[in-house]
Amino acid sequence: MLKKVFSSLKKPIGRREDSYDTKVVFKNNHRLGKNYREYPSILFKTKKSDKIINNYLGKNLKLRFNIPCTIHQKKKKNR
Repeated sequence: MLKKVFSSLKKPIGRREDSYDTKVVFKNNHRLGKNYREYPSILFKTKKSDKIINNYLGKNLKLRFNIPCTIHQKKKKNR
């Protein structure tokens, strides 16, 4: 399912790393995204917190928290 959703995403215009074309997956607060490099991202909407959370950079996985980003999605047609 996720591979099919990811394949349907368009590459965002421009070269901003934190700009994503997305679709909702699982719940309304979770999105699968693609950035201009066509890298996949999973975006989770979380509660705001004053707690500082350190980012994580692993061999094949990067986790970042509280990062402002631009989310693009197709406009729904009202019928």
